[in-house]
Amino acid sequence: MWGVTLIVAAGLGAALYYTTRAPSASPWAVAVDTTHWRLRLSPGSVASFGPAVESDRAVVFVHIDRAAPTTDGSWTIDLDGTGLPSLDGLSTLSIELSGTLPAARVVLSSARERWRSARIAVHEPWTTHRLALADLEHQVMVGDQWKPAATSPPASVQTLSLELGYQVNDLNAAGLLRIGDVRAE
Repeated sequence: MWGVTLIVAAGLGAALYYTTRAPSASPWAVAVDTTHWRLRLSPGSVASFGPAVESDRAVVFVHIDRAAPTTDGSWTIDLDGTGLPSLDGLSTLSIELSGTLPAARVVLSSARERWRSARIAVHEPWTTHRLALADLEHQVMVGDQWKPAATSPPASVQTLSLELGYQVNDLNAAGLLRIGDVRAE
């Protein structure tokens, strides 16, 4: 009798867990635009960001003219997007890129946590880069330094950044990057 009662109780507990757990996010797609995205540059770097129309669809571009290093030798040229839907329960992030700039990197971040892709080679024509969320490098902020953390896929992120600076390109890199849709599935 107790065995049957425990099985029924365990079953009810599992059913309660699954019905009260927050639902996973649905697949989504967002167009990169100039409303929710901004270009962040280190002092002395020269780059522009704006809308464009290509093949009857809206895209945005970043054109890097010159990077200027700071005293520690690094430089920042990042395109930061906010207001993204949840990634909870999704497994892949896709981003459309093309251009003459050598490389980019996707970084998903929240207040003290981030997930970084490997370096993404950029080239013509348009290419959809599919990133498995579980394969992104997970890091947490410890003091004022990013440190590796146990692997866990991102769920709720505040910012999606495209790093175009010293992390992926050399100081003399200049060129154009076009960005199309960002999708999560």
